[in-house]
Amino acid sequence: MRIKAIFLIMLATAEVYAQENLLDCVDTDVVKAFLGQQQVISRKVPNEYSELSMPTSFAYVGSAVREQSSSIAYKTGLDAAAAEPEVTTALEAGGWSRVVEPKRRTDRRGFQTTPRMPRTLTFCRGNRYMSSSFRQDASGTVVVMTSQLMGSGSCALTQVLAGRRASDFLPKLDLPPSVPTSSGGGSGGSNDYASSRIRFAWTKDLNALLSFFHGQLVEQGWKHTTEWSTARTAGSVWESNPEDGIRTSGTLEIARDQKTPETSVVFWVNMFEES
Repeated sequence: MRIKAIFLIMLATAEVYAQENLLDCVDTDVVKAFLGQQQVISRKVPNEYSELSMPTSFAYVGSAVREQSSSIAYKTGLDAAAAEPEVTTALEAGGWSRVVEPKRRTDRRGFQTTPRMPRTLTFCRGNRYMSSSFRQDASGTVVVMTSQLMGSGSCALTQVLAGRRASDFLPKLDLPPSVPTSSGGGSGGSNDYASSRIRFAWTKDLNALLSFFHGQLVEQGWKHTTEWSTARTAGSVWESNPEDGIRTSGTLEIARDQKTPETSVVFWVNMFEES
């Protein structure tokens, strides 16, 4: 009996330990520098996922709980394409509605410099928003689901906003062959405007670089309106009608540092809805 009691105490202690923050054993400075604060990473399933029933082929990994959001992760031997419908079915059975993204949003846009991001699905339920990403490697796929409050928003509003976004109309711009990038690409904006930018070393004439991007813009249906160039800057203005009722204007700007070949390139797009 004494051995059994000791075993039960050990089991209970292990269970309590499993619910604690799994980062407690990691150097505090490392956590602050790379993983952020105000989150608890554990084996516990947050309340908002308690009714989620995943297929047996998905092994639960753990959770991360923050002030306004929480995430859970599963691992499966399936590839991302096969895991996607399984996750969709499980979430829809739990009352989550799929937010359908326009087809034009499925391709990465802007300057093509970074590896493709993990596949992402979007869902909503009540006033909560859920994103599910799929990170595939040789051993299978890790699925990360993140839920957060939408404030005063709703599922209906989320679906409406999914239908219009200026970033959908950014062109896909490849860099010249063998260009060494000195900093990663970036993007930003809002519903009505968006931008994509990149920096790299360029020693040739700026007009040659301008022409390189011009060819890609023309191939994607953009119409050239004007351009300019100086010793250290060059640019051009474009317009297009990518869809019925949508008009866009775009500006390509190139600037080179005065003393080095460091060159910055940005493409801005503004979206207008025509009545």
